[in-house]
Amino acid sequence: MPLSFHRCALQESLLTPEEPKIPESDCGRSNHLSPPLTQEHSQANKAKHANKANKANELLMFPTPSTKQDMTSAANQDLNRDLNQDLNQDLNQDLNQDLNQDLNRDLNQDLNEDLNQDLNQDLNQDLNEDLNQDLNRDLNQDLNEDLNQDLNQDLNQDLNQDPDQNMDRCLDLQDLNQSTDKQQDPNLNQDLYLCEDSKQNSVQDLDQDLDQDSSGYTELVPQSYVERLHIEHQGPDKLKAKNISFSVPESTSCFSPRVEVTSCFRPLTYQSALMSTENRPLEVGVLRKVKHLLAQVHPKMAALHITKADCEVRHFSCVLHRIMGAQSGVELLTLPHGQQLRLDLLERFETMALALAVQVLGCTGSLEERASLVNRLILTASELRSSVGNLFGFGAVMRALQLPQVSRLDQTWVTLRQRHTEGAVLFEKTLRPFMKNLNEGRETCPLSGTCFPHVLPLLVLMERGLWDSDLGVDVLMFHLSAARTMAQLGNVYKTNATSKLQGLEPDSGLEQVFSTEFQMRLLWGHRGASAPQHLRYHKFYQVLTALSHKLEPPRTRTKK
Repeated sequence: MPLSFHRCALQESLLTPEEPKIPESDCGRSNHLSPPLTQEHSQANKAKHANKANKANELLMFPTPSTKQDMTSAANQDLNRDLNQDLNQDLNQDLNQDLNQDLNRDLNQDLNEDLNQDLNQDLNQDLNEDLNQDLNRDLNQDLNEDLNQDLNQDLNQDLNQDPDQNMDRCLDLQDLNQSTDKQQDPNLNQDLYLCEDSKQNSVQDLDQDLDQDSSGYTELVPQSYVERLHIEHQGPDKLKAKNISFSVPESTSCFSPRVEVTSCFRPLTYQSALMSTENRPLEVGVLRKVKHLLAQVHPKMAALHITKADCEVRHFSCVLHRIMGAQSGVELLTLPHGQQLRLDLLERFETMALALAVQVLGCTGSLEERASLVNRLILTASELRSSVGNLFGFGAVMRALQLPQVSRLDQTWVTLRQRHTEGAVLFEKTLRPFMKNLNEGRETCPLSGTCFPHVLPLLVLMERGLWDSDLGVDVLMFHLSAARTMAQLGNVYKTNATSKLQGLEPDSGLEQVFSTEFQMRLLWGHRGASAPQHLRYHKFYQVLTALSHKLEPPRTRTKK
């Protein structure tokens, strides 16, 4: 700021006349004005002002060192203030530009990474699907060609060796061709060829069974579908010609298997040391006992007891199903007269899922306690999938964890990720995708180590007639083909289940907790356990919703 400005300001301050001061004695006066100044007083004031003006002019014309110093310091202060303002503005502009550039660069990098990951995942999925389809198509073609070649070779050998058998074989092929033309199923030829090749094995099995049962037992025992086909086409005469001591009445081919029409579960007559004979639904004392047992048991031990209870549903893996015209429970599931077994397995699946969900929603303690229980269920599901090979029980536990009433507990799942990170990652990255792929037909049940296959899609399709149209017909055909394969591997599953449960020392408390009758009595009480199924499920899902909202109330949306 120039020095002339300060000089002008100093001159104005010196030239400004002072207002006359009212004496203190006159401060209290009112309703009148002070008397005007006399001429002498006015002349004296003018003289004072003139003296001040002269002094100001002298200071301006000949400033003293102190005045110069004051003026210089004032000018320096103004300069510093202006410089600081300019510097601050420049710095703020530069910082804002740098921050904006960094933020934009980071956002662009994150977006590009996410887009690349999504694109890579989609491409990998598409490639895997295409590769699987091509591989399956090539394998099917190769298998069909090999089967046709083997069958032609066998037929040519038989034609050259035994003329009597050739007529029967030709008749069998004519019947097979006629049935194929009627049904118009392209996959049926392969199954019929497999049946033709398995006739010799079935005859050997029958011979072994009859040799073992030499105690005079003569009651009529029905054969499986493959065995009955063999009896109808071969007949007792040809079996005798092959030195097979087998005597079958003429009515064997017309024998009807035994059909079950009532459920194998008896909740009304069930007795347990953990509950009273006429208990009420969801008794607090019983829930505490069950919670105490589940908190102490090892996940693998729990998985083995669940598998044992699953296999005991109508003696699922027992040979008693031969009385019902099937060699195993898996084969009986695919037959029309296996309806009651399918209904019992659906009851078992839903009841197990609801019972486990009640344990989570009924845990009114701390968040850490509830997260620990969820982690135990996750580890149990992992054991069922990997070490035990029970995919049916695995699906029931995953159903409990994926119920809307459980999955909406955000605080519980956040605590699980904080306190049990490995379990949360296992559930999110491994178990849940595997369950989804099983239902969508992208995963198959491994033959080695599986003791109970994933039969839930078949049960739902055959009994409830429900199918998600979004999955498509390809997934439907995949599950039907998988059911046909599982029916042929019933003995393999039985052998695996026996080896898995071998050496297990059953715990009476765990056997009761994981039994279907105990769970039905726990959930619906002594009176409600016999109510119709749809009513029981509908009301209990409402109970689960109320328990879930009590633990974590729903968020209310505020109106803007």
